[in-house]
Amino acid sequence: MIVKTEQLLYNYTTFKKPSLNPEPFSMHCHNSYELIFFEKGNANYIIDEKKYKLHKNDLIFIRPYKYHYIEFTSDTEYSRVNIAFTDKIVNKGLLNAIPDTLEIINCPPESMLGNLFGRMNYYASKLNNNGFVEILTAMLTEILYSLMLTDIDTINIPSTLTPILVEVLQYVNENLFNIKEIKEVSTRFNISEQYLFRLFKQQLCISPHKYITIKRLLHAQTLLQQGKKPMDIYHNCGFDSYVSFYKQYIKMFGYSPSKESSPV
Repeated sequence: MIVKTEQLLYNYTTFKKPSLNPEPFSMHCHNSYELIFFEKGNANYIIDEKKYKLHKNDLIFIRPYKYHYIEFTSDTEYSRVNIAFTDKIVNKGLLNAIPDTLEIINCPPESMLGNLFGRMNYYASKLNNNGFVEILTAMLTEILYSLMLTDIDTINIPSTLTPILVEVLQYVNENLFNIKEIKEVSTRFNISEQYLFRLFKQQLCISPHKYITIKRLLHAQTLLQQGKKPMDIYHNCGFDSYVSFYKQYIKMFGYSPSKESSPV
């Protein structure tokens, strides 16, 4: 079941064999928030440099601009609830109050959060789209308050990717708009460009150049939605020329930067 508005997406899906549907699980990044309630399957979840072993009833909280994807450890049936939303429909202060370390927390059915998702599935099956969007928006606020009040000792502890890649990702994200060439990164860590490329492709399923470009474009999109002019922001977002920025923007979003507008 899929319910979608301009600011909110709800999607409940079951995949009998995840390997037959690889596209929804590829690494991606966006400037909205996302909640994923994991019901069944055998998988790990990667959020930037951190890797989590998933358990039944885990709730994944993904913040904007974080690269993430699911890594299946077997091809058993996978089902989940997915909610994507912008900060336009919730309290921004509430979002900021959620502990920075909270990315995945287990929510058994008898817990407050587990009960919320149980009721959410019930409402999804009984209400029309308008009614469900109304109650989902209210429930989303309750979910976020529950996350804000979470005991920090119950938060799942991740493992990490290869130590060198963790350091590289931290460096890239701290210098996202200043890196001119990928060679700068490999030189900084005394490794070859080829080895850096293999690290990204093997552990993140994406090239270093694409990783950087997508994050820059998402930042640019946010600035444009805030009313900034394309010619005023492209350079500060790490692009050497407006032509390059323009072409990359159309390639990613399907329309020109000048057509970006702030959501109502």
